[in-house]
Amino acid sequence: VQELTEKGVVSPEKAASSPYSHVLTRALGKAELVAVDTLVFEILPGDRFLICCDGLSSKANPKELERSLSLAQLDVSAEKLVNEAKVRDGSDNITAVVVGVAEQVPAAVQARSQE
Repeated sequence: VQELTEKGVVSPEKAASSPYSHVLTRALGKAELVAVDTLVFEILPGDRFLICCDGLSSKANPKELERSLSLAQLDVSAEKLVNEAKVRDGSDNITAVVVGVAEQVPAAVQARSQE
């Protein structure tokens, strides 16, 4: 349904109730050739990435995501997001992984990169 929304076929308001909302157009599986979506961008110190299923992304709003991802501990961020999604509607599977980029490069890594 996201692809249909991006193409203007389905409005964002109707996307949530679309009968196609759980149809997969990309998946890893048994096929030899798989179409993979990629994106190249700069990663900066302190960046955080949320990898989650639609059971979480469909229940959270951007402000909640930002608030939870700004917590100091990554595991606490993920747990908070999952718990908030469960409170809203725990009928779908809910998975979240939060990955952070170090603010500073550890001295041991700096020393190795200078050799």
